[in-house]
Amino acid sequence: MGAAYNTGLSVAKGSYIHIIDGDNYLDEDFLAVMLDSIKQYDCDVAMCDYYLDRYAAGRYKRIGYLRYKPDFMPNKTELARKAFDLYTALILQSPCNKLYRAEIIKNQRFDEDRAYTLVVDSDFNVRLLGKLNSAATLGKPLVHYVQYDPAFRKQITLNWQYRYDSSAVHCEVRMKRLFQNYYRNTGGVFSDKLNIRLNNYFVGRFLKIAQILALDPLLSREAKLREFRRFKTVFQSVLKDGEATHPPYKILTCLIQKEQLKLLKLIYFSLGLCADYFPQLIKMTKAR
Repeated sequence: MGAAYNTGLSVAKGSYIHIIDGDNYLDEDFLAVMLDSIKQYDCDVAMCDYYLDRYAAGRYKRIGYLRYKPDFMPNKTELARKAFDLYTALILQSPCNKLYRAEIIKNQRFDEDRAYTLVVDSDFNVRLLGKLNSAATLGKPLVHYVQYDPAFRKQITLNWQYRYDSSAVHCEVRMKRLFQNYYRNTGGVFSDKLNIRLNNYFVGRFLKIAQILALDPLLSREAKLREFRRFKTVFQSVLKDGEATHPPYKILTCLIQKEQLKLLKLIYFSLGLCADYFPQLIKMTKAR
């Protein structure tokens, strides 16, 4: 994917650049609205919100949104204050919801290392933060991010090699390091409070990967234990930067380090049930 993006960047002409994945699509007025925003604020990049669409049986269905408030970040300091908020809101990661000034990204390249394919777009935009002088968010969805039905996604994942340490885990480590480097080079913004927030967020991401691993029905217990030990080695190196402060994170982290797979599976299974059924129960209660 990185190589395809780079090929496009190398031949792109004009004053502005937009990058779109082949399985996503845009509202008809995307370019006009985004261009108006860049000109209005005289900024380096404009970012819009997302529609979340589900594709199944040849049809698209709206299932939600990714939203962020309208905002203007007129300088590097203000952008640094908001950068992690944009990331946790999933607005910063993809190039698909952005219109860039060409001179800002023309010489920037996507990483072509296949080990980091999962975060190739996030990696690009976080590295780009250091070059940006200003940015604007529209607070309006103009891009349709397409998710596929579970059966189709399962068919794809069956072809993947189960190596959690060399894919998702290392990708999250990379993103954490990129943010740390970015904030170290942005004076006066990286506080203890932000560092704790950064640690909690990425520990949460690692714990989510651990959940996928613990509940994976395709792996034997021996294979899971092997993967957990690989996972644990990477995880422990990350925890050296600072412990998570959320009590549930502390409990799960301790269980991972002690390789308590049965208890982890039980906890993660219970959490999954809560996530699936509590929202429905709340809706039923409100309906009454």
